Amino acid sequence: MPKRTWLREYFQQPELAFDYEASPHLVRQANLRAKIEPHAATQNFSTWPLNKTQSVALKVDNTVPPLKDAAAAAHTERHIAVVPATMTSWLAAHAAGTVDFDAAVQLFVPLPQPPVYDRARLYARTIDNVPEVVQALSQKQFAVMSETGRISEIQRQDVSLQLLVLVVGAGVFLFGVITVVSVLIDSTDRKRGTIGILRVMGMSRGGIFISILMRAAAIGFFAAAASVACGWGLAKGMEWVPPTHIWWLHWKPIMNVDLYPADWTIVAAGSLLCCCFGALLPAWRASRLDPFDAIVEGRFR
Repeated sequence: MPKRTWLREYFQQPELAFDYEASPHLVRQANLRAKIEPHAATQNFSTWPLNKTQSVALKVDNTVPPLKDAAAAAHTERHIAVVPATMTSWLAAHAAGTVDFDAAVQLFVPLPQPPVYDRARLYARTIDNVPEVVQALSQKQFAVMSETGRISEIQRQDVSLQLLVLVVGAGVFLFGVITVVSVLIDSTDRKRGTIGILRVMGMSRGGIFISILMRAAAIGFFAAAASVACGWGLAKGMEWVPPTHIWWLHWKPIMNVDLYPADWTIVAAGSLLCCCFGALLPAWRASRLDPFDAIVEGRFR
């Protein structure tokens, strides 16, 4: 296109412009009638060469009025062609190598961009999160290589093990409650005299009940602290890597143990509840004792 006269040519022929609804494959030429009128059979289409093997078909709009004078006709020998901005953007993208032209459908299609990183490794926090991570990546059209089937089988076995842990935990909790009940009943029987004296001095039945319950809560607090300390020590011991010169510890397995705050809370709450539930019956029996009978019976124990 001429560099300093195309604006003049445009303003001399404003009908060469397009609106927003124009087809991208439409072209208007300033010298249309003088150039293609002898070939009426092919005057409806023209081609725009993209390279040696590709060309896009453009529909020529014959509605451009003929030029009025010979000077203007000679001026149009520069072959000015006006196309919509969409077509110019596609041609610029094709020249930049970001799109390709499909001659079969006469459309510009984006070229597949080569990935910057064609392979990556993603680590899940735990083995239980691997299937969820694989599913999320698959939904985003990522190709994933993972032992998902084996991990799912391990998770099914883990569910059975969790059920076993719950059964064992419930048994331990029940055994702990029974132990606390038996210990506190024996303790309150041996302290009948003291309980009777406290009742005579003015302590109410509720005070006796709360005192024994607080005693059991103190036992549960120390039991929770001991349980947490033992669990933390066992976890650190399983993670510890023995030195190479200690040959007799090479059999030790090395495991990564994650202790979550919920685990600490369950252990501490279980210890406290075990002691508090076990103290209900002894505290109720101690609060129902007659003070004078308790003093008399306590003297003979």
